[in-house]
Amino acid sequence: MAGEGGAQEGIGRNFKALFERCLGEAGLSVRALRHQILRETGQDFPETTVESWLRPHSTTGQFVYPGDAKAQVLAKWLCARSGATVTEEELLAALPTDKAARAARRNTAPGDSGGDQDAGPLRLARGQVFESIIDATIYLGMDAVLGDVDNRLTEMLNARRPIPTYYAYLTHHGYRNWVRLTEDHRYTYYRASVDLCLAHANAIAAAIVQAVGGEQIDFVGLGPGTGAKDRALLHSLVAEAAPSGGSLFYYPYDINPAMIVHAIQTVLSGDLSSRVAVKGIIAPFDSLGSFSPVYKDRAGPNVLALLGNTLGNMSEDCAFLETLYASMWFGDLLVLEVRCHVDEGADQAPGIGEEAKKRFNFGPLEDLGAVYDDHRDLITIRRERGRSVIPNTVTTVTQCQRVTCEGRTWTDVRLAYVHEYAEADLERVVCDIGFTVLEKISGGVRGLEGERVVLLYLLRKG
Repeated sequence: MAGEGGAQEGIGRNFKALFERCLGEAGLSVRALRHQILRETGQDFPETTVESWLRPHSTTGQFVYPGDAKAQVLAKWLCARSGATVTEEELLAALPTDKAARAARRNTAPGDSGGDQDAGPLRLARGQVFESIIDATIYLGMDAVLGDVDNRLTEMLNARRPIPTYYAYLTHHGYRNWVRLTEDHRYTYYRASVDLCLAHANAIAAAIVQAVGGEQIDFVGLGPGTGAKDRALLHSLVAEAAPSGGSLFYYPYDINPAMIVHAIQTVLSGDLSSRVAVKGIIAPFDSLGSFSPVYKDRAGPNVLALLGNTLGNMSEDCAFLETLYASMWFGDLLVLEVRCHVDEGADQAPGIGEEAKKRFNFGPLEDLGAVYDDHRDLITIRRERGRSVIPNTVTTVTQCQRVTCEGRTWTDVRLAYVHEYAEADLERVVCDIGFTVLEKISGGVRGLEGERVVLLYLLRKG
């Protein structure tokens, strides 16, 4: 019998046995453990995660172990329960040995003397990438988003509602438009924001590590685009937070799978492939709260990144900030990039050529079958005030006077909003929501009507 799974049992025997014994002595079920530790410490230990520490994963056949920060919270709380005889030191001491044994097992090639000939096919662990397969989380309602694009666009056009900006990125056509736009040298806002992030990545990483106080960092890239800025920040975070070889988790979050793939390929290029574990989340932003258990798997603070003026592309920008705040733990960080205007009276926004702007914003209508060249002269770009509830915001509105497609006609179609904020007013709103400003870095963008500012904030909840 020892040959039948004996090695597998040995991998998790020490920590698993001690943890299971401690739970029994304290009279706790997995559910009771979760609710009580959440109430007393504020740390959430999902039941599925705790179960994975007690028995082999149903897919991988492997035991999973808590990260160091989560293990310390667990051991300190659990071993202090009445009836528990296992000490905090004993429970924590079991982890390094078991993790080392698991690593040795994974690194032993089939056919080696220590290899397991019956190990079976390779399975993905959490955050692992193998060839073209990646550990990911997919929104099961995605067919309602992707499979009915034409009908939803038509409904919005019939109701004379503005087309949400994410429709410009939703389809593969939108993805190609975005990549083409980032390669346009006239898109100076994009160039400036990438340069700003690259120039200050080390300082931002140092501030993040100081704020979270440890190596357990989970980085959530909300709308990562090409991944260039996420890579810069993660590269600096690895150097700053895990110089001894520890890894970080990267959760690229986007509605478009092609965007996720592009960002992952960018981030994992070069020396980061062995240092950063990746779990993509394919879902719309309005499902962020539903997916928080995915990136809140470990006990340490999370770092969310909302870069590229993604906030400024939302018609309900302030409401999204409030929703984002509500989905975060106290102590979580938000890296926020926005555009700020210097002269509220400027008639034009710099940062992108008029033709490129029109072409990109018209993209969702091309998915319906509308031809851009037939509508180019009907597209207007103007500056407005009062489109955002954040005071003194100036919004660039792209609008098409008339759209004709397959025998249907719509008038005054609003294609896109791009908000530029008044710095002082934006900060007042951010702080009123509950964020604390830890760092603020600015960079200039030169345009036809003078200079604007790209601002990069490091914010903390609470």
